Amino acid sequence: MRTPSLALAFVICSVLASSTARADPTSREMVEKGIQLRREHRDAEALAEFRRADQLNPAPRIRAQIGLAEQALAQWVEAEKDLKRSLSSQDDPWIRDHADALQKALAAIQQHLGSLSLEANVPGAEVWINGASVGTLPVADARVVAGTVNVQVRSPGYQTALRAIDVPPGSTAAERFILIPAPASSTDRRIDVTPIPASDTPPPPSTQRMLAWGSLGAAAAVLGAAVAAQIVNQVDSVHYNDDNQCLVPNKGTRDEQCGPYRWRAETARTFAYIGYAGAGAFGIASAVLFWTAPPARRPKSTGMWVDAGPDRFVVGWHGDL
Repeated sequence: MRTPSLALAFVICSVLASSTARADPTSREMVEKGIQLRREHRDAEALAEFRRADQLNPAPRIRAQIGLAEQALAQWVEAEKDLKRSLSSQDDPWIRDHADALQKALAAIQQHLGSLSLEANVPGAEVWINGASVGTLPVADARVVAGTVNVQVRSPGYQTALRAIDVPPGSTAAERFILIPAPASSTDRRIDVTPIPASDTPPPPSTQRMLAWGSLGAAAAVLGAAVAAQIVNQVDSVHYNDDNQCLVPNKGTRDEQCGPYRWRAETARTFAYIGYAGAGAFGIASAVLFWTAPPARRPKSTGMWVDAGPDRFVVGWHGDL
């Protein structure tokens, strides 16, 4: 069943067909063929004939035919644009005579349309509406079919913003997008491409530091010997003082029976005292040498870096001098 607006469009088409007699014969035949196709409900084919006729002989009345065919195909945005264009030709007698009917058709079309007003924090960002590019931001009063409209905003170096916007019929929906910088990737980051060590081996330590480490090692060795001597002293002292071993009746005095244990204990005690003193001396010397030694030098290193992105390519150098 045809809607009242489509019936009105078909009546206007019939009136327009009768006014093409003064047009170019070829374009007149195309218009007549288009009118016949409209009667057969073959609106897409009729639209193609009207556009061919307009290319051969542009005329406001043919543009009106195009707008009415687009209306029948629910191409609301294009239909509004073409009908407005035909109505702007008020110097055309036919347009003036039929302006009321065309205005009614235009009003029926506009019941299906709304407007979008868009802006973003990145000027010049590209806008796509329902998958079609419509230019760059800001966009004021972009005509769209009323309902849910899918909008994408794109700009190099930023993440694409996606949003579904509800546009009421006859109203304007205003939206502002905030674009977020895209994260660094393989094509947009600083890369150290040639780290170049100045030397593969660290510089040798200074003589003073070598002496400090040697003194520390000597202190540890002498301390170990002193501890061992003290253990020997304690073991032999316990053995010498054991009455069961060193005071056996009828075998002489303690020194006669266990004199070697006493001699070893006293000798070990002397070595322990000397060892503790020597370990302390070497330890103090090592601490002084470490304290007064110059700081160790770090090996120098250099490298080259590249900072690459969609809109830049910078090469730099870093390192110790």
